[in-house]
Amino acid sequence: MSDLLDRLATGRRVAWLLAALVALLVAMSVAATMFADANGGVGILDLAGGRNLFDPRPGGYTPQEAYAMLTAYGPDGRRGHLLILLCGDLLFPLVYVGFTAAALRLAVLRRGAPGWLRTTCVVVPVIYLVADYGENAGIATLLLAYPSRLDALAAAVNTVTSAKTMLGAVMLLTALTAWALTGRARPRPGLTSP
Repeated sequence: MSDLLDRLATGRRVAWLLAALVALLVAMSVAATMFADANGGVGILDLAGGRNLFDPRPGGYTPQEAYAMLTAYGPDGRRGHLLILLCGDLLFPLVYVGFTAAALRLAVLRRGAPGWLRTTCVVVPVIYLVADYGENAGIATLLLAYPSRLDALAAAVNTVTSAKTMLGAVMLLTALTAWALTGRARPRPGLTSP
């Protein structure tokens, strides 16, 4: 994993990952908007029913609200939500984690940070990845089990969604800031060993 991250941690590759991330953010937002429009304004559970990535609903949802959204989707909406999970929400977390981990790794490499710090650059992004895929698995289970109610799962998914969203925002801001502040700095001799 460390070697892969070191190969990704170049200025050009981080820029490409950022471009891919922005493209996926736009594509996912368009898909979420189209989904909400097709379902009377009820958005996807990932956004707590919000219209798109730029209009999430803060505070999450209760199991009752989750099932109200699932009911409002209708059969076509539930299939559409599964399609969004399978088409976009499998790739998006990988690109998100790839960008943030590579940008952080590049920043610490350019600053000549000690090896232990280079290693920790991947820990938080991996936690985010596990949370995102856990959220997706929970939502897929809710969609596939409907109309059976899994209230405990709905509550757990809401908690994971809220935590993942906060972690993702902090992670992205940290990665963007670290990458922007490193500029063309080069590692200091003697401090780059793992």
